[in-house]
Amino acid sequence: MIKSQTGGLGGGRTEITPEAQELLDLYGNFYHDCEQALEDLFYEYFCANKELLQEDSLINAFGIGNQGIVVFVGGGGKTSLMWRLAEELVKKNRKVLVTTTTHILPPQEKNIALCITDELDKGITAIQKKLKNGQILTLGTGYQGEKMVGVPVDWINALSDYADYILIEGDGAKRLPFKAPAEHEPVIPKEATTVVSVVGMDVLGKPLSDENVFRGELVSRISGTPLGEAVSVDTIASVVVSSEGSRKNVPPHARWVVCLNKVDNLERLQSADLVAKYILAKQPFVPVIATCTLKENIIAGRWQN
Repeated sequence: MIKSQTGGLGGGRTEITPEAQELLDLYGNFYHDCEQALEDLFYEYFCANKELLQEDSLINAFGIGNQGIVVFVGGGGKTSLMWRLAEELVKKNRKVLVTTTTHILPPQEKNIALCITDELDKGITAIQKKLKNGQILTLGTGYQGEKMVGVPVDWINALSDYADYILIEGDGAKRLPFKAPAEHEPVIPKEATTVVSVVGMDVLGKPLSDENVFRGELVSRISGTPLGEAVSVDTIASVVVSSEGSRKNVPPHARWVVCLNKVDNLERLQSADLVAKYILAKQPFVPVIATCTLKENIIAGRWQN
């Protein structure tokens, strides 16, 4: 299996034979197939509502209905999820308005219309002129640096008469995967029909610090996890279910959905399963969705009592 040559003028060397390389390649394929089989078994035994995972639709997973005002809060990819939902709705020939009550980067895609105005009437006129079935319009009131400034929360009710869906980013996280809200946030309009709280599962195992978590001291106080210790399943779940954490400012009539994002491998899926069960033990009726950003089918898991 291994050929060796003793040292001489050119030095010794060791190399594997072609038969050994073939065996290594075979083992590599075997190992890959074992990992896939283990993942399939995990879905079979632990992921609730497995038959629904094939829908590949945030529309169905979030249960947003035929019309609505959907607000995304938290960290870990909520902006990307918001745009993914907008794309799904456009494919269904819906009128989609995207905005924020804070600040977001304006869209770069040429097929998305953009309107910047600090007057509500002009915003409504722009919607009437630019927003047609199967289109997206982004609305802001100005710029702060490279970011677009969002609309006042009291505009939302008036704007809702002119779009099938309004998708809103309700807070910021400085591109970090996990956060706890400050006193002034999130900014969620009272008319919101669905609030999606997003957590990036890539935060697991990282030290609880401001380098990895937005407002680490708040996360520590709510969860009881000391600063500097690894972010655990309990850290995430305890902040999610807290009225000072991910549930903060959710209107009582709104559908609340927890989205565990970046569930891109089996280990994170197993952790998401533990987080979901913790959440459902405390909040029995909240849908918990796991999303995988690396696969075409974005829905990686669904849990609901």
